[in-house]
Amino acid sequence: MGWIEWFGYLASVVVALSLTMNSIVKLRWFNLTGAAMFSGYGFLISALPVALLNAFIVLANIYHLFGIYRRPDRFHLVETRLTDPLMQFWMDHYRPDIEGYFPDVRPEGVDHPVCSVVLRNSEPVGFMIGSQTDQTFEVLMDYVFPAYRDFKTGHYLYRQSGFFSARGVRRVLAHAGSERHRAYLQRMGFRPDAQSPGRFEYSLV
Repeated sequence: MGWIEWFGYLASVVVALSLTMNSIVKLRWFNLTGAAMFSGYGFLISALPVALLNAFIVLANIYHLFGIYRRPDRFHLVETRLTDPLMQFWMDHYRPDIEGYFPDVRPEGVDHPVCSVVLRNSEPVGFMIGSQTDQTFEVLMDYVFPAYRDFKTGHYLYRQSGFFSARGVRRVLAHAGSERHRAYLQRMGFRPDAQSPGRFEYSLV
């Protein structure tokens, strides 16, 4: 096989990968890349229907991505209880994924847990469970549903919501239960605690 045929196979792999993405944003980016490759492949083999169809798919993905990044999302935090039926449903439905991020966390064993649902344009996109002692808030779970993982929810929660300052919190603690969670915390502005491996701190002072 020549390099053009290999290029076509690679384009097929990228498109197939796009369909495995839980995040809408990642799906769009992978699909855009695969379609662009397929469009180029179509031109290389003089198959105009393949080239033009995939060029249209590229433009459609660009249009939707532009809308996603430019859309003024409205976030809200709604306080709830861990025993709420919806919370129990989400905890059970996403349990395998939750345990991948928070393998050792058992919020049901915490006295007086603070629980809030994050709404994005009136749709639930995740939840946070924690506990507060004086001016320190410990985040036990900060979970975002897979389709909405573009970091906007985290930015809202830690930098825009005013949730912690309204409670008089000056220090937020979190424990990284996995490498993915560690990378997320650092992107949100948390810094590792040299005295306690795995623990991260976010200062509101």
